[in-house]
Amino acid sequence: MNPVKLTDTPFLKKLQMFSFALIGIGAIGTAVAFFTDAQRALAGYVVAFSYVFGLGVTGMFFSALQYAVRAGWSAAVRRIAELFAESIWLIIVGFLPIIFPRLIWSSLCLASLCSSTKYLRSRPIAVYFDRGYPASFSLF
Repeated sequence: MNPVKLTDTPFLKKLQMFSFALIGIGAIGTAVAFFTDAQRALAGYVVAFSYVFGLGVTGMFFSALQYAVRAGWSAAVRRIAELFAESIWLIIVGFLPIIFPRLIWSSLCLASLCSSTKYLRSRPIAVYFDRGYPASFSLF
C-alpha cells in the first residue's frame, strides 16, 4: 500500500498560499502600525507576545507533566499541547523587539521623519500610562 502525501493535494497548496498571504498582510500591518504610532504598536506587540508565550509555555508544561506521570489517557490532547510548545523557539526572536525597542525602531525609521522616536528615546525603564493607552514599555 502506497502512503498518501497530503502535501501534494491542490487544496493544501491553496491553503498554504492563503496562509502566506495572511502572514504578509500581518507583516505589512505591523510595519504600518510602528510607523504611525510606535508606542501603541509596541504595547499591542507586548500583549500578543505574552499570549503566544503563554500558550507555548503552558503547552510545554502540560506535555512534560503528562510524560512525567505517564498518563495514557492524554495521548491525543498531548499532541495539541506539543504543537503549541513548538513555538517556543520563536519566542527568542520575538522577544528582541521588547528588549531592544530603540534598536529595532531606529532601523525602521529615521529620527527626523518620525515624531515617536523622541518618545521612545527619552523614557527610562518604566511602565507608564499615557493618553488612555494600556501600559507599555520603553527601555531607552
